[in-house]
Parts: sequence; structure tokens; C-alpha cells
Amino acid sequence: NSGIANQAYYLAIEGGNNRTSGQPVQGVGAANREQIEKIMYRAFTQLMPANSTYAIARAATIQAARDLYGANSTAERAVTQAWTAVGVN
Repeated sequence: NSGIANQAYYLAIEGGNNRTSGQPVQGVGAANREQIEKIMYRAFTQLMPANSTYAIARAATIQAARDLYGANSTAERAVTQAWTAVGVN
């Protein structure tokens, strides 16, 4: 089911509140969409095994954000908040 990952991707870019959890996400903004695209691409093509769970996807995308933009970057924060908002901790 890609719906959960799709929602995390959207929230990491656009920000807002998840409709189910109500948790807020401060996204990177549409002007920085490419950051999240690169993070997801790196995580899904280079860091995740074929049998990944959502928890592994979360860890891989957070690691990709750190690799590409640094620890505590805006992109890392957005990805972390997005996964939390969709219920993947």
C-alpha cells in the first residue's frame, strides 16, 4: 500500500496537518520539492531492501535526508515529521 508513503511525501513537501492524526508537519515548500524527490529516490533505490517495512522506509528516508542535506536540516525535519504524522514511528 503506497498511500501511507504518498501522504508522507506530500506532507514533507507541502506541510500541513495529517487528516487522520491531526499532527502538523512543516514541509520544505513547493519551491524545494526537488529536495524531497531526491531524498525519496535515494532511499527507495539505494538504501532500502526489497522486503522493507514502513519503519525501514522511514529510517531510510531520514538517512537519505541526512546524507544529502545534513543532520538537522529542514529536509530531514520535514521527512521525520511527515512519517510521524502518518503514524510511522
